[in-house]
Amino acid sequence: MRKFGILFVFLMMGILAAKPAQAQVTLTLLNDPLTIVVGGSGLMTATVTNPVGGAPQELTGLILRIDSPLTTDDGALFFLNFPVVLNGGESVTNGIFTVSAPLSTPIGSYTGTITLLDGDTPLTPDTPFNVNVTVASVAPEPAVIALCVPVFGVLFLRRRIFG
Repeated sequence: MRKFGILFVFLMMGILAAKPAQAQVTLTLLNDPLTIVVGGSGLMTATVTNPVGGAPQELTGLILRIDSPLTTDDGALFFLNFPVVLNGGESVTNGIFTVSAPLSTPIGSYTGTITLLDGDTPLTPDTPFNVNVTVASVAPEPAVIALCVPVFGVLFLRRRIFG
């Protein structure tokens, strides 16, 4: 009987010590990969969802990591665009952060991760994202085209006249 009592005490301690499973908030990045030009910036858009029946979750911060030399707004848009508390069954879609590529950034692909926090507790696993940095395409100005038309016209006429 004594063994049963000790076993019962340990079993109850285990049950009381176990935390109930906390519903995870989901983070979905909508424009991954993000494409920006050298010297420009781009907005990453996301949907944050608290599952139906989930307890209210406080969205108090985020951890944002990205390859150098790209820079971010450190999540300032997150604090402006998302609520402090996300109730069960709620979902919010908005801009979550911006990424900038300085003029010295080599073209290529860069990676990063984002994690949403409730205090120091992660609400989402590290969510990876990609940023493609390209060179801006240069279109000729209309004045350049207007100057080229007469030159090509003269060359065309010269060929027809002088054969």
